[in-house]
Amino acid sequence: MEKRSAQFGFLAVAILCSLVVLSTANPLVEDDGPQRRINNGIEAGPTDIPFAAGVLVTFPSRTYFCGGTLISLRHILSSASCVDGYRTITVMLGAYDMTMVQDFITVSSVLVHPSYSSFFDSNDLSILTLSRPVGLSPRVQIAQLPSRLYVGHSFNNYLATIAGWGQTGSSTGEPVPVRRLLFFRGRVITNTSCLVSFPLYLRSTNICTSTDDGAACVGDEGGPVTVTENGQTILIGVHSYSFSWGCERGWPSVHTRVTDYLDWIEANSDAIVP
Repeated sequence: MEKRSAQFGFLAVAILCSLVVLSTANPLVEDDGPQRRINNGIEAGPTDIPFAAGVLVTFPSRTYFCGGTLISLRHILSSASCVDGYRTITVMLGAYDMTMVQDFITVSSVLVHPSYSSFFDSNDLSILTLSRPVGLSPRVQIAQLPSRLYVGHSFNNYLATIAGWGQTGSSTGEPVPVRRLLFFRGRVITNTSCLVSFPLYLRSTNICTSTDDGAACVGDEGGPVTVTENGQTILIGVHSYSFSWGCERGWPSVHTRVTDYLDWIEANSDAIVP
């Protein structure tokens, strides 16, 4: 980071100014439907979730922050809802602490899933191509995608980890991103039980987690949802939305199920599917 300080000095100032705007604005206003709003989160250490990426998005009339996952040296997997209609995007890596970001990289192009529906929040995925390759380090690592052997696997009752820099409560009014990367662990629940909460929106291409011990909140969409299997951490979801009345009411967190999109991800990025 020291070698890049001159190159990114102006960019860092611009990002900090953008974060001030975020703290005084409500960038996602929706009267109906699910809201993309981590409460009860645990602070991540420098190398706990090294594939998590902060995604700063500017639109023609507003600025927003969300999450993403490093899936190759040149690609970030995020949600479509976060970036659809963007003007510019900057990715922050090695950012377990927002005052100690290891790398800032601009995004050269964005691919939103062709079947994405902003009304139903379905197929809520995007692939961001970085303007240059990432420099890997203990704090910056590529996430492990699930193998095709997991296609059709429900992951029900697995203990999942959800991470992000989003708000820690529904009405905190705090700036997004929060300073520290937070995570919580929640059980994957059946889509049948999740459907009770989201009958109009939930699809088989979603995967849901319980919010008994924490919940994704404003600014967490696009972030990684992982499980550990045979000692390996694998990416099974990308956070999409939670209940529109807030993230503290015990409603499930809904994510996009990565195993249903492995072919699309592999065809449109340098990511390796085992």
